[in-house]
Amino acid sequence: DSSESEDEFTLSCANSDNQADDFWVQCERCEKWRCLKDNSDPNLLPEDWVCNLNPDKRYNNCNAPQEPWSEFEPGSGLEYVYGTYSLGSLVWGEMQGYPWWPGMIDNDPLTRTYYYKHANSQNPDKYHVTFFGIQATRAWIGKKYIKVYNPDDKEDQIKYDQRKSGKGVREAIAMANQAFHLELNDRKKIYGFKEQCKSVEDV
Repeated sequence: DSSESEDEFTLSCANSDNQADDFWVQCERCEKWRCLKDNSDPNLLPEDWVCNLNPDKRYNNCNAPQEPWSEFEPGSGLEYVYGTYSLGSLVWGEMQGYPWWPGMIDNDPLTRTYYYKHANSQNPDKYHVTFFGIQATRAWIGKKYIKVYNPDDKEDQIKYDQRKSGKGVREAIAMANQAFHLELNDRKKIYGFKEQCKSVEDV
């Protein structure tokens, strides 16, 4: 489902090449917000996430207090958005004239941000996607044209269809599957658009 959820949000530092996102998720039982800093992909969280699944032992039960919100202090330079995608999240993206293609949520090298939203909204309208392939390409994609990429999802009809497509799509799927097994920070270092361009220049 590509719709944004208000059970989770990403705390982001705008306009930073070293953008470090804190991903917050709301417990289905106690409705407290927990900050996940385990470098895992928020795309893969279960829909019925509860405090017991939190790797932070200080806040991994519903009796633990709500975590402090000091990050939202005025002047902190941070903003939050409701969304299921964070930097490094793997996705399918669709552009007009092209099939669904695997990619990664990535910072735009020009704007140094990975989402676009209207000023009075906390829900992104578009995400910046770097597509997998022999040659890295990128584009801003509307959220309704983005879906979660999970190679373990046996019911992913998109992936099944694309395996029957051309060599370029199959190679991109192979790269996405490799990236899937990496932590977010490692994904960004290897498959980010700027990083891939640097690798080509160094050859």
